[in-house]
Amino acid sequence: MKKAISVLTAGLLAVTLCACSNGGNSASDGTSAQTSTSNGNTATESSSATTSAIDSRPALDISDTTGYEYPDNRAGDIMMEILNTGEWSMMELQHNGTETDAETLSWLYPNLDVSVFEEYCLASTAMSANLYKVVVAKPADGKTEDAQKSVDAYYDYIKNDPNALAYPSFEESVAGTVKGQTDDGYLYVIVNTDGAKIQDAVK
Repeated sequence: MKKAISVLTAGLLAVTLCACSNGGNSASDGTSAQTSTSNGNTATESSSATTSAIDSRPALDISDTTGYEYPDNRAGDIMMEILNTGEWSMMELQHNGTETDAETLSWLYPNLDVSVFEEYCLASTAMSANLYKVVVAKPADGKTEDAQKSVDAYYDYIKNDPNALAYPSFEESVAGTVKGQTDDGYLYVIVNTDGAKIQDAVK
């Protein structure tokens, strides 16, 4: 009798342990499923938030994403339009408000006389295997002809002076160089392989 009770007790204990074990697994599975669902919801919410942010953000303003300090004038606006085309490496800007000495400007932009400009904004490649430069300038009062000559002289240097071709990789940029004038009288030179395409951004 005692033996039978012992066997019965052992059997009940075994059944109880199995039941607890299954219940634990079920709880664990339930927790896992809940965590998975929770993670899934979080991923969905995060994705929705990102999509919403992309849809609602303003149009790209390159000054906000690169830290370029454009002058607060029309020359700066035109430069922003040009550099916003995305066809550039990192650039360095010089303009009326920067303290760049005449010797440095002369080295960066040979034959360009900035003294005949009322406004100017210049951009030059900081470090690149390509020759990228931009000149945007408004002639000073009574200096329209001199300003045009200055821009033409710089353009001619880029296109025709062997010194402009310091590296063979510069050839494509030189070949793509364009110059022009906006409807409101601002002169520009764009030194870039895709100069003609970038020129379309100038308004």
